[in-house]
Amino acid sequence: MQNHTPSLFSQLRAAGTFIFSLAVAMTVIAAITISSNSAVAQVTDVSSFETCKSFRAGQASDTAVEDFCACTAAQLQIFSNEQKKNPSGEIDILGVQQEAQLSREVEIQKIQGPCAYIIAKDKTFNSCKENPQYDSYIKTKGVKTKMCNCIANETESFFKDLAEARLGVLLNNPVLQVNDAVTAIMTDSVFMRASRDFNKSCFNKYAE
Repeated sequence: MQNHTPSLFSQLRAAGTFIFSLAVAMTVIAAITISSNSAVAQVTDVSSFETCKSFRAGQASDTAVEDFCACTAAQLQIFSNEQKKNPSGEIDILGVQQEAQLSREVEIQKIQGPCAYIIAKDKTFNSCKENPQYDSYIKTKGVKTKMCNCIANETESFFKDLAEARLGVLLNNPVLQVNDAVTAIMTDSVFMRASRDFNKSCFNKYAE
């Protein structure tokens, strides 16, 4: 009677085939994961670019927008370089370190935050120049421009000194919906109080 019990060699060969197939499957899954992460990174870059371009609307000048976009691009590169030096992404099934994705919160605080002063200063200056209420008090040619520059410079200083810290607070407030750094700070009560103070100071300095 013929013995149909698999030989030890056959069993080992079958086991080896299974392990190889499993390894191939895991490699494919890892490739899909990495491809997916790359797609997310590309979408994030597109989203960041569109957010930057959106500042062309309103009172921001083309020059300010271009400077802001250049600034955010530089900040994005800095963030990317830091991630490569100190990766904080998750480990995939093959033990490969995946690059951490740029969250919306990080984009607002760390990418937009350091650059927000460019848009804020421009918006503040334009808003001041277009405000007819100052015309009754400042009639000398060029004086209104000086006053508006004064307010804009104070706005710039506030943003440079405090924007990132304030964004950290605002982003951690579950009640608030923060969509961009500039709007978040300019509508923040801390900035609004400071704005009233340096608006008054600059007005008193130049009012006739």
